[in-house]
Amino acid sequence: MKKMLFVLVLLSVQILSQGKILTKEKADELFGPVRYKVEISTEQLKMIVTKSSEVIMFKLMNNDLYILDKNRNTLLPEGVIISSSEVFSVYSVNIVLQLLSEGNEPVTTVEKRQDVLTITNGMLTLEYSVICPPICPD
Repeated sequence: MKKMLFVLVLLSVQILSQGKILTKEKADELFGPVRYKVEISTEQLKMIVTKSSEVIMFKLMNNDLYILDKNRNTLLPEGVIISSSEVFSVYSVNIVLQLLSEGNEPVTTVEKRQDVLTITNGMLTLEYSVICPPICPD
């Protein structure tokens, strides 16, 4: 029982601290070139991100950007219903806000690469997300 509780706590901590900021060059080296991307105003993205607590989820579908809050409520585009089986990349709200602040550019890009989704602002790129499902916030 203690072992199971430890694993659950560890998974919770992992989800809440998810994401790592890299240089754009390092991201290109690790994850390959960007296959396609969607641009969003950094100010708009900041406003959206602050509507969620702890974590935020991103996905590119049909060349459109979808963003969900911690409870999988759609923040962008508003009012769209997303299936609970739809897979999203989960990042810590704090690490996304850090990227936007340190990147310091007016436009942010959400990018689809070979096997991952990345978020880039300026010369900085965010990756190392958790995939939900199967690992989703409570």
